[in-house]
Amino acid sequence: MPNLTDSVRGSLPGYIPAPEKPPLPSVMPGKGIGNFGANPSIRCPLPPFNIGPDTLRQFDQSEGITPKRRVIPLPVQTTVGTGSVVTNTTTSTSSGSSSSSTTLTAKTVAYTSPILAAGGMDQQVLTLSKSFQLISMVANVPCEMRLYGSALSQAIDASRATDAPLAAELFNNLITNIVLDTSPFIWEWQNRVGVNTDNPQDTNIFITTINTGSTSAQILITITYLPLES
Repeated sequence: MPNLTDSVRGSLPGYIPAPEKPPLPSVMPGKGIGNFGANPSIRCPLPPFNIGPDTLRQFDQSEGITPKRRVIPLPVQTTVGTGSVVTNTTTSTSSGSSSSSTTLTAKTVAYTSPILAAGGMDQQVLTLSKSFQLISMVANVPCEMRLYGSALSQAIDASRATDAPLAAELFNNLITNIVLDTSPFIWEWQNRVGVNTDNPQDTNIFITTINTGSTSAQILITITYLPLES
C-alpha cells in the first residue's frame, strides 16, 4: 500500500487556479467628497417630500458654498376645487301647458280567511294595482302567504308544500312567499315589486294562505304597498 506522500497529488494537470475576486466597492464613500458620509445625521438615501428641522439636518448640505443637496418646500396651493350638486325632479306632463310633480302614496289592503284547520289552505283575489312595490305585512297568527300575478300560476302552485322550493326552470309568476312562525308576525320587504300578468292587465293580485299553526284559526293579514301603476 503506498504511503501518504505518494498518494497526495502535487499538481492538477488541466486545471488552473481561480483568480482572486476583486474587492467590492465601498457602499458609502469617505467623508469630504459631497456624499452622505459627510452627514452623520443621514438615515435614508431618498430625499424627503417636505421641509422640517429633521429633514434639513439630513439633506440641506449647502455648507455655505454651492449647495449639494437642498430641500425646497412644496409650493402653496392657491386654487381650491369647487363641487356642484345636481337635483333630479320627476314630473309628469300632459298635452297642455301645465306640469305637476308625481307623488306616490302608500296604501293598505286587508285579507281575511275563513276558519282554517291546521294545514288548511285558502285562495282569494285582492285588488291592489297593475304594478306595485311591497312594503310590509302583518298577520295575527302563524301562517304562510303567497302572492301571484295570475290565477293560473296560483292554481299550478297549489300543491307545493310549505318551505318546498319552486320547480326549477319554469315560469312560476310568484311575487312573494312568506312564512311567519314567530310572534310578532310581521314582515318588511326591500325592493320587492309585483305586477298583474293577465292580458289585458288589471289590478288583481292572487293570494294563497296556509294555516301553519297547530290549531284551527282565522288568518287576518294587512299588506302595505306602494302603487306604481294604477
